[in-house]
Amino acid sequence: MLKRKLAALLAGAMVLTSLPMVSFARTDNNITYVPTVKKDDTEFKLADAPRLIIIEKDVDLEGAVFRLSFDGAEWKGGEVAGNAVYTKRSKTIVEIKLPSDQDYDQFEIPLLTKVTAEGEVKVTINPLNSKVSAGTYVFANGGSGSTKASIADTADFPDELNLETIIIDELKAMSMPRGTGKKVKLTAPKGFEWAATSGSYVTLSGAGAFDGEITETDEDFPTYGRNSDKDYEVLEIIYDNTAGTTSTIGSLVLEDLKLVATEDADLGDVYVEISGDDITTEKIKVGTYVEYGVKIKVEDKERELISGRYYAADENDDYKLLKLTIEEGVVDSWWTQRNTTIKFPKGIKVREAKIHEDTDNVSLVDNAEADGTGDDATFKLNKDRDTITLSNFTVNVGEKAKVVLQIWVSIEADFDGDITAVVGGPALPEETEVVLGKALKAVNATFKSTDLQIGYKEVAIGDFEITESKAGALQKGKQLIIKPEDMKFSDDFKVKVEVTSGDLQIGDYDINKDGELEIDIKRESKEASTIKISGAGVYVDRTVAEGSYALEVFGDAFLQNAEDDARAIDEAVEGFKTDVLEFKDFIKVITPAPHKGEQGGAAVTASFTVGSAEYTVGDQVATADAAPYIQDGRTMVPVKYVAYALGIDPQQVQWDQASKTVTIYGDKVVNITIGSKSIVVGGTPVPMDTAAVVKDGRTFVPIAFAARALGVPYKFDDATKTVTFN
Repeated sequence: MLKRKLAALLAGAMVLTSLPMVSFARTDNNITYVPTVKKDDTEFKLADAPRLIIIEKDVDLEGAVFRLSFDGAEWKGGEVAGNAVYTKRSKTIVEIKLPSDQDYDQFEIPLLTKVTAEGEVKVTINPLNSKVSAGTYVFANGGSGSTKASIADTADFPDELNLETIIIDELKAMSMPRGTGKKVKLTAPKGFEWAATSGSYVTLSGAGAFDGEITETDEDFPTYGRNSDKDYEVLEIIYDNTAGTTSTIGSLVLEDLKLVATEDADLGDVYVEISGDDITTEKIKVGTYVEYGVKIKVEDKERELISGRYYAADENDDYKLLKLTIEEGVVDSWWTQRNTTIKFPKGIKVREAKIHEDTDNVSLVDNAEADGTGDDATFKLNKDRDTITLSNFTVNVGEKAKVVLQIWVSIEADFDGDITAVVGGPALPEETEVVLGKALKAVNATFKSTDLQIGYKEVAIGDFEITESKAGALQKGKQLIIKPEDMKFSDDFKVKVEVTSGDLQIGDYDINKDGELEIDIKRESKEASTIKISGAGVYVDRTVAEGSYALEVFGDAFLQNAEDDARAIDEAVEGFKTDVLEFKDFIKVITPAPHKGEQGGAAVTASFTVGSAEYTVGDQVATADAAPYIQDGRTMVPVKYVAYALGIDPQQVQWDQASKTVTIYGDKVVNITIGSKSIVVGGTPVPMDTAAVVKDGRTFVPIAFAARALGVPYKFDDATKTVTFN
């Protein structure tokens, strides 16, 4: 791996003033240098203070008023410095007004502060109403004790680590000892040992602050040695410093140090403790001990996709997955000459795959074609469109391979949940599952199951709802289609379709010749919406068997990638078998209606007596909430309970308050309207010699017309005032 060396740049004394600067071409605001200093013991003066350089291209700065606030430092400058006006607003805030009589676009501000905290010391620009850009900048590093250590960079390593440059800075001039035989001690954590390398390990620097040489102490380490206990976990560097008194801060620069992991080493971050003669004891992270391997990462976002959609255009964000990154943790841990595969589960097909621009240090051809073919050399998509393969690609020598993929998919309509891919293959030591998005079924259905007794052709069903899984799930200009499995919606029922929540807009709706309810989507929702369907009924073929039947929901409003869908560009490659969403137990077909008997056998007998709420069905006694009565010589019976007694399900007897009409869904649909002297049976009006009336909250009609409406014979026993239907 190429090393990134840190050059120890120690700035000399600078004598600068708050004067306009126009001789340097700068691109943005910046700090001249960032010294390491001792907190509570360092106050920057004009000669040595870091400078904040304000640069605004194509913007005039004259007369600008803005503020600086400090984190970890206090402002110590005067009220006026140079020809800019500095006004101290608090210990940590200074307001600056630049001169208004000069033409310039760059200005330097000496940060005349006292460092009061450890760590990064920052200045933040508050532009107020000026054109000065806001920003926060580090201008010093504060420490306690006599020194502060830092490292240029850290790295992951599997066996041994060549450390980046370590710098130990004085926090104040002369805080490190002068003399001979001084020590710097570096202690490695358990499981790691120092190893000898060939190189010059220690540099004494600091613009004359240090002088002398490194002392050779052990034959195993040509330039530095083990401690007196011969413990390779502790490294002692012995040096001479014979420089005299100086006001310049000095530094020790340690290079070419090497750590080796032993069998006792623990995986994770590795910290080295630095101590020594008048050197502040502290620990710094020098690297991370890892196993050989490859890191699999996914973009840190969430992405939801609607199942069933199909997009003719390439690279549509509506079916784009999260970015997938495959990256070496350690150089040469990815066997790139063998296959690396990304496999998707059933129900997911890759529409398109591309190498993202973030891919680094590899030579990889982007050639996963939309027809499922690709160059065998580096990057391909199989013909089933469920596996992407990387192989035979090259990596820049000494650098870690990194491949970033962007993938677009088609999702089977009934797929609901995480889109999980498995990254593996012979090139990797193990398989890794990654979640690249979440698929949502476009809609869900809620309803209470309708129990349907065999023997009825047309049956009313309860209200039900279709709800979008997210906003925009149903597309405008297309249709949502609904039907019961193996049955049809009957157009004899007054179906009502309405949006009860959300902002979806629907257009026309109707039951087509196939018994399907078609709903036009007029405008997509921005808030997930619910469609309520009420007043519907189904036509039941006599061949329908007992059992449970689903509600089927489909239509190009969301389902566009079925194999037999003409909208799919390539049915064989990109289509799925799912052509409807099924919601179980919408209708349950149960035992035959009692009055029909088995296989058309004996009829059930039901008897009602004038003045009695009790009635009999066969040998059983039941109770109604309204009793038959005699009016104008006619025996009036409650239609609802006669229908119940003859085996018509309560759900098949419906009352419409607006029209004052009772509708009975039996072998034929019967409509009885209050005040009308006719009933409608199977669409044919049947005159009555009296009108239907409401009494005690129930609809009553003469017995003869009740029998006519329900298609059953009757007898009336005048002695007992009892009517019997069978």
